[in-house]
Amino acid sequence: MKKLILIGLTTLASGIACADQALNVQYGQPAALGTTPNYVSTTVASDQVNNAFTLHGGYTGWKVDSSAIGGKARFHGFHLGSTYDFDQRGVWTKYEHQSDDDFKNEQVSFGGQYTFYNKNNTYALAQAGIGYMWSDLKYSSTDVSIEFDPDTGEETDRTETTTKTDAKARNIFIPVNIELGHYFTPQLAAYAGLGYKWSQNTSIRGTETVGDETTTLKGRSGSLDLHGTSYNFGLKYRF
Repeated sequence: MKKLILIGLTTLASGIACADQALNVQYGQPAALGTTPNYVSTTVASDQVNNAFTLHGGYTGWKVDSSAIGGKARFHGFHLGSTYDFDQRGVWTKYEHQSDDDFKNEQVSFGGQYTFYNKNNTYALAQAGIGYMWSDLKYSSTDVSIEFDPDTGEETDRTETTTKTDAKARNIFIPVNIELGHYFTPQLAAYAGLGYKWSQNTSIRGTETVGDETTTLKGRSGSLDLHGTSYNFGLKYRF
């Protein structure tokens, strides 16, 4: 009985001693329900879309200078193509159909490209490649030769010589191009390009008639080495 009384007094004394000590209270404000914790992001924003496949098409033109087609000529037509981008670098393919009054050609080309500007949905890229061209040439010209009397100045003789060419030609060419475009939506863009093409004739087959004489054309013609400024514009869709 004495032991129980002693234990009770000891417990009561300990409780009184602890009651005299101040409690260490930590004040804080609880987070509002439904809020998302703020995390630090290390992601850098970029307009570049990796591994993007695009299809495009529109107008194409080519300004050349060659005696075989009557001097300067402008070819007009359409083009269809595709690109595949690996970040800033990519590859491209293109088909072009162009013609003027005497000359019709079809071109297939491919190559690589590099996007050197890409901000605010606007981009600029450079392209280079190699291509092959099939051409149909139907050309006619007339040369007039006039002789005058040295004393009277009157016309004494007039000679007209007509030259007709009907041939098919094959060329290889190297195209370079600078393209500027803007994406109005994440998928649809408008673009325009300006470049240059160097073309070398590899073969020609056909006939050339001068007056009453007809000559068979076969082999290679240096007059069909066509060079000139190229230009294009159109729409592009990104998948």
